[in-house]
Amino acid sequence: MSILFSVCNQSIIPVRAQASETSELVSQLLFGELFTVIETDKNWARIQITFDNYTGWIDKKLVSKLSKENYELLHTSPSITLTKPFNLLLTQNKSPLWVPAGSSVPKPDAEGCFYLGNQAFYLKDDFYLSRLPEQKPETLAKQFLNAPYLWGGKTIFGMDCSGFTQMVYKLINLALPRDASQQVMHGTTVDFLEVAQSGDLAFFDNAEGTIIHVGILLNQHQIIHASGNVHIDAIDHQGIFNSETQNYSHKLRIIKRLI
Repeated sequence: MSILFSVCNQSIIPVRAQASETSELVSQLLFGELFTVIETDKNWARIQITFDNYTGWIDKKLVSKLSKENYELLHTSPSITLTKPFNLLLTQNKSPLWVPAGSSVPKPDAEGCFYLGNQAFYLKDDFYLSRLPEQKPETLAKQFLNAPYLWGGKTIFGMDCSGFTQMVYKLINLALPRDASQQVMHGTTVDFLEVAQSGDLAFFDNAEGTIIHVGILLNQHQIIHASGNVHIDAIDHQGIFNSETQNYSHKLRIIKRLI
């Protein structure tokens, strides 16, 4: 089949490993994110998310077709990443649509109007304000505190460890891949925790040496990460120390600096 172009016009669209409602959730499409349809199977569409090249299956009813020209226009035009946990939009018929942090919208006109393909939407109040100088990753990360852990999730309603780090860095307009094993390939290595800075990413491995976890350093002694929920733990050169269990929960492998 020829490639179809589309954009997410829903708050969130679940992306699954296989073409089934019971299949594992592997990621989520957020409002305004572009994607292409590379395969269809009955009621399902296999997609590739433009932002991070991640692939998976979504319900075919949720594919909002774009012309190639509209897709390219949205892809190349200035856009804004919404940074608040909840952001209120209005649809064309003025009904409310709440979208999560990390949603992307084209730069609106003076009335707050923007288009995704042929659909008009309206931004409310100051929700569209983009990156500000004081918005640092470690500060933005704290707005997700207590978000529940959800494998494949990327929003305050549920997120996994790499979805959390990907979203925090997306809010400052820095693109990261979806999975921790991919994110570790980015940035420059920080040799010792003692010289780490707030906002650095800390990666953790298992006994086989596979990267299985990632979090954001708040300082040289604390890390914010999604494990059970988004919370702050102590960290040292061995790894993350859980004060409740009095044990190390994750073994530190490497620290990376992105900014």
